[in-house]
Amino acid sequence: MTGSKTDLIRYRLSRSKDTFIDARILADKERWNSAINRLYYAAYYAVIALLLKYNLKPTTHNGAKTVFSEHFIKKEIIQRNLASYIHNYLHGDKRVTTMICMILTKKMYFPILSLYKN
Repeated sequence: MTGSKTDLIRYRLSRSKDTFIDARILADKERWNSAINRLYYAAYYAVIALLLKYNLKPTTHNGAKTVFSEHFIKKEIIQRNLASYIHNYLHGDKRVTTMICMILTKKMYFPILSLYKN
C-alpha cells in the first residue's frame, strides 16, 4: 500500500474494525473457530496500527508481538491488566479465547465497538 503513514494507520484500523465485525457475525452463527481467527486478526491489525504510529515496523506476526510487548507492556504504557489480555490473546492463551467467546455469546461486544468510533 502506498500513501502516508497516517493513511496506513487508518487502513489498519479500518481492517481491524471490519474484521471485528466479521467476528461478531461469525459468533452470532456460533462459528467459533472462525470467530476466534477473526478476533486474532482484529487485534493484530490494531496492534500493527499502534506500532506504525511510533515508527515500529515489525515484519512478522511474532515480531509484532515482541515489539508490542517490549514497547508497550514492559514499559507499562498500556494498563497492565489490559495489556495482559492482549498479550495472552496474541500468544494463543485458551482462557482468554474462551472469555472472548463468552462475551460474544452474551452480546456484550457493543462497548468494545465504541473503541472504533472516529
